[in-house]
Amino acid sequence: MCSFDFKKVYGELGAEFCEVHHLKKLADAEKYVETTLSDLSVVCSNCHRIINRTNSMKTIAEMKDMLLLGK
Repeated sequence: MCSFDFKKVYGELGAEFCEVHHLKKLADAEKYVETTLSDLSVVCSNCHRIINRTNSMKTIAEMKDMLLLGK
């Protein structure tokens, strides 16, 4: 989403590191939710925390717009 490269910053320790974000808010689920790959997005740790910071979870597209526009 933001193109942060953990390997460039942390060297080999950061190689192939990422977090996976559920596109549907699991906290709102009433029961067990089966997750498929299309329900997930790869994001950096900072973006993941910001996306989940509010009750009205922002979409990946909304976050990209925020990053590009500096809002």
